[in-house]
Amino acid sequence: MIPALAPPPGTDADEVFPEPSPSIALSPLFGAPPPVLGDSPDDSLVLQNIYVTQIATLVWTMDSTAIGKPVVVGLALKRGADQPTDEAQARRLLFVGAMKLVKACMRQRDAPSAQALEG
Repeated sequence: MIPALAPPPGTDADEVFPEPSPSIALSPLFGAPPPVLGDSPDDSLVLQNIYVTQIATLVWTMDSTAIGKPVVVGLALKRGADQPTDEAQARRLLFVGAMKLVKACMRQRDAPSAQALEG
């Protein structure tokens, strides 16, 4: 497992993600991923691969039972209606937000439930 790099000064630590392993192999289960509306098919494939690779890396690094096991990630991306002037920054913020959501879901799943604590 490759540890995450230290965050740059002034950066939220939740915005630093573990580096994906070079041994990750992506295999579409059913054909090719659909293009994101408004993007070329090549751009969409690159974007989908970045998201899927990072999500799988988060699962592998946050779930000790997933180490060495295949991880299946299903993902569909949709372009928002309003396009900001700085599209690169908007895409980065969407990516960071999505990865924070994945991390929060993994933490929530691993947190002991209130019912288990009461019983």
